[in-house]
Amino acid sequence: KNFEGVKTLISPLQEFVISSQNTNQSWQKQQLPLPEAGKQRTFAFRGGLPGDEIVMNTNIYLPPGFYDRRNEGKRWPLIVFLHSQYSRLDGDMNLFYESSSPTRLVLGDEKCPDTLWKEFVVLTPQNLSSRERGDWNGDGMWLRRGVLEEGTTFDTGCEALLRDLIDTVVHNMPVDGRRISLVGTSMGGQGVLQLASRWPGYFAACVP
Repeated sequence: KNFEGVKTLISPLQEFVISSQNTNQSWQKQQLPLPEAGKQRTFAFRGGLPGDEIVMNTNIYLPPGFYDRRNEGKRWPLIVFLHSQYSRLDGDMNLFYESSSPTRLVLGDEKCPDTLWKEFVVLTPQNLSSRERGDWNGDGMWLRRGVLEEGTTFDTGCEALLRDLIDTVVHNMPVDGRRISLVGTSMGGQGVLQLASRWPGYFAACVP
């Protein structure tokens, strides 16, 4: 619904998969499927633990001046947004509608702060569904495996995938690795707290 109005701002999910290409901590430069400046693009990313590689849908936004020659040499701050349980990049309740997420705000929402729109690269990974992780037929939880009512365990594979994703962006784009902010809402806020405690010093700011 209403998708025609934002078709020029969001590219459809790419059929190809971008891999982390992290071999023995030696990062290989690669061409990421970046959008035009001031727009967003959704693509699939493969990464995670050896033998347990996972594909995660991901959205990235670039500020309007990203390719401007006047900004050559600039390192842009990065916001990583972890969404709530029922808000996804796809589906009826997606992050581009009826949401106050950064993904929605940078579409031109009047509530969007100028600084967010003009100064930040925004990375929005989509949480893996439990079906994708082979647990059960449900929506899944950030960094958790299993059924909530029966108890869950920490998902080291998802953690490794998120680290691969963020590091790939930092190593392949003019992003300032010292200014990475992690933001989340609801279930995503829980994910923020877990990563903040497990990756001390990695994020410049965390907002659950």
